[in-house]
Amino acid sequence: MGAPTPASFTVRGWCPSSYRPMETGDGLLLRLPARVGGFRADDMTAIADIAERHGNGLIDLTRRANIQLRGVTAESLPHAQQDLRDAELIPADASAVAPSIMVGPLTGCGTGELIDADRLHGRLLDALSRPPELHALPAKFSFNIDCGGEVAALDGERADIHLRAVSGASGASIAVGLDAPGAIAWFGPVGIDAAPAVAVALAAGFLASRQSDQRRMRDLSATSIAKLADACGLTPLALPQRSISRPQLGVMSDGRGRIIAAGVAAPFGRLSAAMLRRLASCATDAGVASLRLSPWRSLFGKVADPIAAARFVAGATDAGFICDGNDPLLAIDACPGAPQCSSATVDTHAIARAVADHMAVLGLRSCHVSGCVKGCARSAAADLTLVGNAGALSIIRAGTARDMPITVIHLDELPAFCQRPVHA
Repeated sequence: MGAPTPASFTVRGWCPSSYRPMETGDGLLLRLPARVGGFRADDMTAIADIAERHGNGLIDLTRRANIQLRGVTAESLPHAQQDLRDAELIPADASAVAPSIMVGPLTGCGTGELIDADRLHGRLLDALSRPPELHALPAKFSFNIDCGGEVAALDGERADIHLRAVSGASGASIAVGLDAPGAIAWFGPVGIDAAPAVAVALAAGFLASRQSDQRRMRDLSATSIAKLADACGLTPLALPQRSISRPQLGVMSDGRGRIIAAGVAAPFGRLSAAMLRRLASCATDAGVASLRLSPWRSLFGKVADPIAAARFVAGATDAGFICDGNDPLLAIDACPGAPQCSSATVDTHAIARAVADHMAVLGLRSCHVSGCVKGCARSAAADLTLVGNAGALSIIRAGTARDMPITVIHLDELPAFCQRPVHA
């Protein structure tokens, strides 16, 4: 099919969605999107230096596979942005759009990949930066790219627009998925070269058809999504269901005994500039060319052999990263909390660490500690959710931060609470 164009769509409103910072409790938050091909050691060192020079030295890994620098001030912001441009970590054009694009963190590590995902990532990024009307995309509007390999999939991770490589009689093509209410609605397939323009047309069409309170593709009705796809020349497509599993941390094999990658996670997605600088050094020592961000607040890198993988994991563990997939901290989602977030009234990380020691006693497989009812760290239900409420904690079973609590406890009651099972 031919590549559609968004020119026929009329966008309601114009609100630049670029590299602008966001005000938080500890200053300005500056977001860096995932880099095409991953972050090299010198990229990570530059980020660490800028975080210390112009922020408070704290760095977050986000659920949308982005990096955030915390504690930037109004005075240091232009200097931070200039240093990021000099390091080629953000575009030279200060008004450029910064779309959230996730690529499988194990891209390039396994076998069976149908397309060059990094090439498609670069072309999609370029295509999204051109139409000025796309500046109006909501900040959380996101894209996923799946190269179709054995280990690089992002199945189960929500995005507004999915581009998934599929194999057919004439070779590889792209299935286009839209995040419809309840499930992904698949369309296509389209040619690889046409995929970026299709994604642009769909994003522009979303802006033209949505109501003011509809911020994500899934906010549209199934009928509206079908009409949007049809307007872009897409037809429904049936795709087989694939099993959903996250990559393991530490040394990772492909299931046939071949070591392919190593993964490390930051506790609650938070790391210091010193930790990131040490991770860059570990990557260099182990011959890891780059690290890719994941939506699970972790990073993955391709390794040459078991010795290199073990060296990288040992160094990362010493630097404070989680490299054991059984660490109870991995089962807990926690937002920045107080004082980093002005909406929070509790130290979420301290609470989460206290709960982590008792996950088995509590009978929990998942836990969410939120500084307020917004629940930014986790949108799905958890076995146990603790929500900060004027210095106390609202207790929610099998729900989200917005659900009705079964009780409220004071912070000094938390140790006793952690001693008894929670039956979700």
